[in-house]
Amino acid sequence: MQVTPDEDIVPVEKLDYYTLQRGEAAIRKYIHAKNQMKKHRDPKVKMKVHHGSSL
Repeated sequence: MQVTPDEDIVPVEKLDYYTLQRGEAAIRKYIHAKNQMKKHRDPKVKMKVHHGSSL
């Protein structure tokens, strides 16, 4: 039996990196949307000082 490399298979390192990128993008999008909703709902939010929390 002969094993031929499949061109469609993505190396795990690349796949992990891609998944991480997509995941982080999705998280940023979600947080941004949540913050936008907060701003529109509560006008007082703009006056509050933002505490920088990094993921």
